[in-house]
Amino acid sequence: MAETYHSQYTGIMSIRKITLVVVGLTFLGMLALLMLVQRRTLLNYFEREEQAAMRSGLVRLDAALDSLFADLERVGKDWGKWDETFEFIQGRNEEYPDENLSVGSMVDVGVNLFVFATKDGQVLAARMVDLTGGVVMEPPESVLALLADGHFDPVLTEPEQPLREWVVLPGGPMMLVAQAILPTEGGAEAGGILLVGRLLDAGEVSDLQRILNAEISFLPASENASPEAMALVERMTPTQPRLVQTLDSERLSGYHLYYDLRGQPTLVIQMVTLRAIYQNGLETARILQNAILLMTLTFGIMTVFLLEWVVISPLTNLVKQVDEIGRERDFARRVQVKGRDELSTLGHEINSMLENLEEALRAREVSEANLRLRVNDLEMLYDVSKVLLSQVDSPLPIQAMCRLVVERMDLTSAWVGYFNRGTGEVTSLAGWHRDRKALSAPYGLPENRGLVRRAVKVKEPAVLMQMPGSDFSSAAMIPLLADENVAGLLVLCADNNGAFAGEGMDRLKPFANLTEMAVQNLRLFEIIKAGRLRAQALSKRLVEVQEEERREVARELHDEIGQILTGLKIQVDLALRSDTPEEGMQRLTEAQTLTNELIGQVRQLSLDLRPAMLDDFGLLPTLEWFFERYTRRTQIEVNFRHQGLDDRRFASELETAVYRVAQEALTNVARYAQVPSVEVTAWATEEQLRLQVSDEGTGFMPEEKTGGFSSRGLAGMHERISLVGGELRILSAPGEGTQVIVALPLDGAIERRKDDREDLTGG
Repeated sequence: MAETYHSQYTGIMSIRKITLVVVGLTFLGMLALLMLVQRRTLLNYFEREEQAAMRSGLVRLDAALDSLFADLERVGKDWGKWDETFEFIQGRNEEYPDENLSVGSMVDVGVNLFVFATKDGQVLAARMVDLTGGVVMEPPESVLALLADGHFDPVLTEPEQPLREWVVLPGGPMMLVAQAILPTEGGAEAGGILLVGRLLDAGEVSDLQRILNAEISFLPASENASPEAMALVERMTPTQPRLVQTLDSERLSGYHLYYDLRGQPTLVIQMVTLRAIYQNGLETARILQNAILLMTLTFGIMTVFLLEWVVISPLTNLVKQVDEIGRERDFARRVQVKGRDELSTLGHEINSMLENLEEALRAREVSEANLRLRVNDLEMLYDVSKVLLSQVDSPLPIQAMCRLVVERMDLTSAWVGYFNRGTGEVTSLAGWHRDRKALSAPYGLPENRGLVRRAVKVKEPAVLMQMPGSDFSSAAMIPLLADENVAGLLVLCADNNGAFAGEGMDRLKPFANLTEMAVQNLRLFEIIKAGRLRAQALSKRLVEVQEEERREVARELHDEIGQILTGLKIQVDLALRSDTPEEGMQRLTEAQTLTNELIGQVRQLSLDLRPAMLDDFGLLPTLEWFFERYTRRTQIEVNFRHQGLDDRRFASELETAVYRVAQEALTNVARYAQVPSVEVTAWATEEQLRLQVSDEGTGFMPEEKTGGFSSRGLAGMHERISLVGGELRILSAPGEGTQVIVALPLDGAIERRKDDREDLTGG
């Protein structure tokens, strides 16, 4: 037996070797622990001290910058509360910039930038000077953009409180102070905004570095900043704008984050110093480490001898017994246990483990059975997926899916139905019963509609018990979602009361998801089919409208204009054959009357086809002309109200769409409404152009007219408005009148003004 054990473990590290390795690793671990303790205690103390010194330096840096801001504020108050400045901002002192904004004046006050702006952000004067060279520079566009955006407008409401701001420029950071422009004696409303800026050049940065005995650099913190700067910004907050971190063993870095007036990060100031305190701490830690090194080595040698006597020999014997049990696979055998120490406890645990191993073998058989069940579920889901992909334009795949889940999961039935959110009704779609019959009506759905509404509301499956007279013991009602709303219901029935408890419901979730996809696909196909039918109907209507317009034009040409031309020809012929000049003049006068009538008929025909004034003068004049003409023809008064349409032109397609919708709506009023008057309202904002036509007439059901394409005029209005990205709503009911509401977006549309009328008309 000893030879067998020795041969099996030949080449494997012995316990004694492992002990030596463990002791060695323990020795190294103790050294690592020592270094960790030093880091946690001594070195952490020195690090906290140097970080405290760095935070103190950041505070002093902030105070120095605050002093520079205070100097700028004094300059801003001197210039902002000055009668001459106030007169200039009001346009009464045009010589002010040339007299006061000289290079020498700006160098004397130590200011790089002066900007004078009105209250609405319009810049009246701006000058920037390089203080070191006395060279005039272009004012930064980014600073002027802040004025245009209203960045400094709060100073107008609190003129006694100047505003401070940082702006990062290519030449370095600039300190800005915004001051309200007031008279010298005060007591008046602010006339504008004065910006005073100072650029921190290399000389001023060098002075700060000398005072603080540190290296200072500036990092932009805007969206275009470097990834390193953005990582620093994410670690700081307005309440804790300072951050200290080590760069390496020799340098320590501190950061101060500044925010703009809108609370957005704008500038990070970095201050780098040497780590003298930390280096002293390292030297102290090395001395302690050498002292404990000898103590650790002595402890390790003593530990090896103790382990050999107390642990290694007994453990070797225990390993041999376990090896014999494993080779013989005699799990009923137990190891011998002696003593009451930890190794004896280990022996008892090994014996307990052998008992558990026997139970595990029995549990494995149960797991294999569950695995076979899972494989059956996967096969069923695979077959269901193939059925789902086979066809999407009918309920037949859903019926086949229900049949598969009934057969594979031993259910009584499976049924799927649509859910109407408006009425709360459930419509049968497809289903299958285990008696090999298709279900054309709801099956398993509870008669208590409150249960259905509750399941729809919470959008969670509901388990139902057996209902009287049913052939199943339990049922599960699962809502099927589409765009976060319940579009249908899946009802599954089973003979087993616990079929849908615990893992039973989890097994059904993949099938429910596939059924949900099938219902969504079927609804999408129905929508596409309805859209195709609608497009065909509109195309047919377009051809009919074209033919109707052609017949109308032909009739007008033949019946009206043709007759007038025939009469005109007769009068001209009679004038040519007249016996006396007086008779010829009379014939020509009658011909002139016919000519004027002909011109009127041609103009009337042109207006019926498309009024030219819509292109020449715009929407508002055309609507007013059309409403007046409509009232003369139909005796129906049009009460027209408008807002925001004066002196405005819109994109041609928008004006045409609004005019045609108004024309069609009023035509329907004249045909069906039976009212003496109609209300028309039109208004325009910066975002939308809206039209509303309201009457108190007979009314109708919009769903009956538009849903089945029975009204081609309404369908045409819908199509015309949708082509320009708008929305058309028709609100009506029998006996309650009708409202036609149009909303057209103006985002991106070309707006023309009446000032351009001459260019449009060629005047």
